[in-house]
Amino acid sequence: MLFNEPAVKAVKAFLERRGYQVEVEPEGQFGVDLRAYRAGHATDVEVEARRGTWSNGSFVFPTVHVPLRKRKFINGRPLLLFSLSQDFRLSLVVPGDVILKSPIVKVPNARGGEDEGFYDVPVSETWMVDLGEKV
Repeated sequence: MLFNEPAVKAVKAFLERRGYQVEVEPEGQFGVDLRAYRAGHATDVEVEARRGTWSNGSFVFPTVHVPLRKRKFINGRPLLLFSLSQDFRLSLVVPGDVILKSPIVKVPNARGGEDEGFYDVPVSETWMVDLGEKV
């Protein structure tokens, strides 16, 4: 099982409990993770599980890094990025328009290779949600 699958499952359940109809991978494996529908509106949802940088409780960093490669999902339809804690219980929610207006930083790649670019999103521009039950 991929690390992201339980995170996607947790976000899908969270949205469904709030009255959204949720479609998984509406554009296939390389598109957004979810598309949520409610009241005639569609919102794309991208899910990111944070490995080792946020185990539980409050998010202690002043910014959240969103990989530059996620910008391909911000294409005119509203986008929400859910960035989940390691236990998949809490999530920072980042709107796509906030991502695009955030500064870009280079972060050393821990696995070697070239440094990767990230949007450096202030946590003050996000909101935290409790996804409910631990998955």
